[in-house]
Amino acid sequence: MFDGVLRGQSKLFIKKPGKYRFEVNLHGRTSIWLNGEEMHFTDVEKSKDTYFSKQFDLDAGIHDLQVLHEEPTGHSMRFNARLRKVGGEFWMLTGKSLEGNTPKIVRPGTEAKVVRKWIEGLPPRTLLVLLPNQVMVAYDSASGQVLKAWKSALINQTPSLDSRSQNESVAKGQEISGAQQTVLQGQEFSLKSYETTGDSLFISTLVDGVPKRIKVSPDGSDSFSITVQ
Repeated sequence: MFDGVLRGQSKLFIKKPGKYRFEVNLHGRTSIWLNGEEMHFTDVEKSKDTYFSKQFDLDAGIHDLQVLHEEPTGHSMRFNARLRKVGGEFWMLTGKSLEGNTPKIVRPGTEAKVVRKWIEGLPPRTLLVLLPNQVMVAYDSASGQVLKAWKSALINQTPSLDSRSQNESVAKGQEISGAQQTVLQGQEFSLKSYETTGDSLFISTLVDGVPKRIKVSPDGSDSFSITVQ
């Protein structure tokens, strides 16, 4: 059981383009995302056949980084990760380096947003989709289901901003009744990537080895639509 949680959102500032990879100590469950694509996954409670750590090319500039890590808390957090340039130097990705300039409150904007935070009662691989009509959809990428949705929604990240915090962020809004639904059916789900385009989110995933793509969009002033493409 993992009861210690680290959720980091930050920016990577790359000076020199090249090929990179993440190096992570094997303790608990770790998922690292870069520019909306999962680049590293390990989970000591699952078969090593499910592990992966990709090499990837980065251009000079700013890149979006997200780290989701869970481990037992019978001790201080032992999470340790590095970004390494293949064949060269590395940079640590722990503590303050993961906090970045993270806003305390995440509100809907003119385009769709994705937030990955620890929310009580939601699985760790849930995508929180904030739509421009102030609707938020909780989509569980590990089961292909919409678990909850809220209108007049926002996320209060204040309880979880400290890098040592074990507190959840808080989803606020009026829960939409009947929002829970199965979007994709299958046994094995593997989230590949997601991207926002205008007011919508596109999610690419493998279901039992078959590629699927779904679209989450606003519907009117206080609802949402989700379609399989």
